[in-house]
Amino acid sequence: SRGGHSGYRLISYMIGTYLFLRIRPGFTLLLAALALVAACQRPTLRMGRDFAQARWQYADSISAGLQHPDTSRTYDLRLRLRVNEDYAFRNLHLRLAATGPGGARQEAAREYLLSDAAGAWHTRPNLRGSYDFSATLARGLRLPTPGAWRLALRHAMRPDTLAGVERIWLEVLPVE
Repeated sequence: SRGGHSGYRLISYMIGTYLFLRIRPGFTLLLAALALVAACQRPTLRMGRDFAQARWQYADSISAGLQHPDTSRTYDLRLRLRVNEDYAFRNLHLRLAATGPGGARQEAAREYLLSDAAGAWHTRPNLRGSYDFSATLARGLRLPTPGAWRLALRHAMRPDTLAGVERIWLEVLPVE
């Protein structure tokens, strides 16, 4: 009968799927990982620097160009920072500058707290014993004119050189 035949197919499909998942767990894990990666937000622009001897000098600004951005989209700016125990401050002051196609420049200052008043970091150490931080600098940023934009990031702390800063990255992420 027709109902028996489709029931056979369903049972056959279920057994085949079970065996596939049972025999090939590595392949299934790979497919799940690929699906997860495909769903992640990919940066439009990523700029950053690893600092020699974990020392960020004032003159070491980080900058990159963003060519012909889509003016109908909005973007988030995300900061990623890695410091070690040599970092002597509980906060970090940053200056972000954006220069548009016509040369107009806008600058914004931000402060980020990295530890509490007692000196306890606001994150756990990574496997190397350093501390990784992530923060959003701006949400829903819209670049008003098409063309070449230039972004620059520098520290705005009193000392010229910040010991203990291993790495800093800035990501421009399209908002979905």
